[in-house]
Amino acid sequence: MMDYQNYQRKIVPYIDGSMSAEERSEFEAFVSTHPDFEAQIQTKQDEINLIKSLIPVMNCSRETEASLDTELRTSIYHLLKKEPQTVWEKLKTTVEDWLSR
Repeated sequence: MMDYQNYQRKIVPYIDGSMSAEERSEFEAFVSTHPDFEAQIQTKQDEINLIKSLIPVMNCSRETEASLDTELRTSIYHLLKKEPQTVWEKLKTTVEDWLSR
């Protein structure tokens, strides 16, 4: 059984459907006994929808649109599942990014 923080990390995979059937079942069982999690799931879904709403609409083929949607979902997923960083970790990452240019 996973601890509370592990379940919090599973919210985005739950929303985007990337969980296995077993993981989804375990997650839903946890949510059914922790009603506050439903609010957290809805908040995360609202955040994802807000990010999507900020992306300009493009006129493109269905294939291109599907490809962009998949890429966007993957990018958002990776952004949201990252662990918070300390100030020093953020500074180190920023410097490393700048030096790699």
